[in-house]
Amino acid sequence: MSMTPPLRSLLIWGASGHAKVIVDIVRLSSQYEVIGFIDDLNAPTERGVICGAPILGTREQLLEIRKQGVEHILIAVGDNQTRKTLAEVSERLTYSAATAIHPRACVAEGVSIGEGTVVMANAVINSGTRIGRHVIVNTGATVDHDCFVHDFASVAPGVHIGGHVEIEPLVMIGIGASVRDHLRIGREARIGAGAAVVSSIEAGATVTGVPARTKGTK
Repeated sequence: MSMTPPLRSLLIWGASGHAKVIVDIVRLSSQYEVIGFIDDLNAPTERGVICGAPILGTREQLLEIRKQGVEHILIAVGDNQTRKTLAEVSERLTYSAATAIHPRACVAEGVSIGEGTVVMANAVINSGTRIGRHVIVNTGATVDHDCFVHDFASVAPGVHIGGHVEIEPLVMIGIGASVRDHLRIGREARIGAGAAVVSSIEAGATVTGVPARTKGTK
C-alpha cells in the first residue's frame, strides 16, 4: 500500500496580492504546506492572517524559523531587484528556494525551470526554453520555443514572447506586451504595458508604445 509523502513546510517572504496568488499555486501543487509569511512592511505588533496562514514577523525572525527546521522559502515579491536581494538573504541563511508551477500552466517536456521561479495559471512555456532562477511567468503569459529567460526577470500577465528570444537578468516586461522572435532584451530593461517590441533592447532601457521606442536608460 503506497503512502502519500508528507508535505514539506514552506515559508513565504512577502504578503501582498502577489503572495496570495502564489499560495494558491502552492496549495494546488500538493508539495508544500505554507506555514506562514514574513512581511517586512508590517511591524511585529501588526501581524495577521493571510489565506489562512499567519504573518510570523519580519526578516528578523528568519534565522529562528530556519533553526526550527523550516528549510524551504519562496520569495513572493514582484519587484525584480528586491526579489534578488531577498533571495540572497535567504540563501545566506541556508534556505532552499521552492518553485511553484500552477497545474493549469502548460510547460513543454524538457523545459528547464530554475529554483524560486513561479509560473502562474494559463501560462505557456514551449519546447527548448530555459527559465532561470526566481523568475515570474505571470497569468496567461506565453514564452515560445527556444527562449532563455534569465534570473530575476518578470513576465507580466498576458505577455507574448516569440521564439529564440533572450531576456537578460532583471528585465521587467509589462502587462500585455509582445516581443518579436529572435531578439535580445538587455539586462534590467523595462518594457511598458502593451508595448510591441520589434527590435532588440539595450541594457537598462525603458521602452513603450507600438512599435516600442526608448524613453530613457537606467
